[in-house]
Amino acid sequence: MDYSICSDQDLIFSAHSGDRHAEEELLMRYRQKVRICARRFYLLGGDDEDLLQEGMIGLLNAVRSFNPALGTSFNTYAEKCIKSRLIDAAQFKGYVEFISSEDLVLEDSADEESNPETLLIKYERYEEVVSQLRLKLSKYEASVLDLYLNGFSYPEIAERLGKSDRSIYNAIQRIRAKLSEFL
Repeated sequence: MDYSICSDQDLIFSAHSGDRHAEEELLMRYRQKVRICARRFYLLGGDDEDLLQEGMIGLLNAVRSFNPALGTSFNTYAEKCIKSRLIDAAQFKGYVEFISSEDLVLEDSADEESNPETLLIKYERYEEVVSQLRLKLSKYEASVLDLYLNGFSYPEIAERLGKSDRSIYNAIQRIRAKLSEFL
């Protein structure tokens, strides 16, 4: 069976029926979403792979617990499960949050994200931190940060900027060090 042409709903049904290949296809299909969600966090002195693994566990939990009868799309449900797992891991293991242009500033109260007042406060905090951070970044670091927050991998950023993967990694570490001054 060619799982790549199946819808998420069909794959969920098959996975819930015990088809591990359907489950694997969903994990592969949503791996990039895990990467994007995990980029919002970092571990001081740690490895980004730990975050990716935590995000993949969140995705696997989403695959196994998704209930289509509730009317939510799998995409939305998976993102919530991934973020929840990453937040739990961050709190338990001492990860430090990373600011994302998508989530503005993600704080402990994820349930309040839809509150307009909370969103305004987050937006103002985001704007303040980003403007202060940009003053400390070189043009190169700012370019790397923009691409990184838009979901590009280290090799993709390196290719776009004509630099080595190691150069991108080093730039992101410098950005994180500068960002930590504001958190």
